[in-house]
Amino acid sequence: MEEQVSIFKEGFSITQKEEALNEIFDYEIIKAWFLKKYFIRLTGESFDLEEFSNEETSDIQKIEWNGTQKELAELFVELHRKKWIDEIPTKLIKQYFTKSNTIEQVLKPTQDSKTKENIYEGIYTSKYKTRFDLIRQNTKNQ
Repeated sequence: MEEQVSIFKEGFSITQKEEALNEIFDYEIIKAWFLKKYFIRLTGESFDLEEFSNEETSDIQKIEWNGTQKELAELFVELHRKKWIDEIPTKLIKQYFTKSNTIEQVLKPTQDSKTKENIYEGIYTSKYKTRFDLIRQNTKNQ
């Protein structure tokens, strides 16, 4: 494992290394690469990562979303804000929900310069009426 992260200066934690890699590369690609290297190290055998591509998931029936794309995005923003989920999984939303073709654009946050909080201008416009703002805060994982 150490040889794979040797491009980083000493003194960085694993979390800091992962965050730096996430900013540079796609997380799923990195995860697959590390798992492949770990598998090879354990077993001495290799395999082709192409075998595990997203082709399998293209045949999966999507969840039929009966609201708008903004409402779907708001649902996930509120789940994240209220600590029910750690991250907003835009790729998974797009993969498993209908009406999610441009969800990455809708869920692209900007940061408020004063509060440093994420603002979702693609959702919360002056004409948008919120639907999921009454979701309660998760108190179990605090």
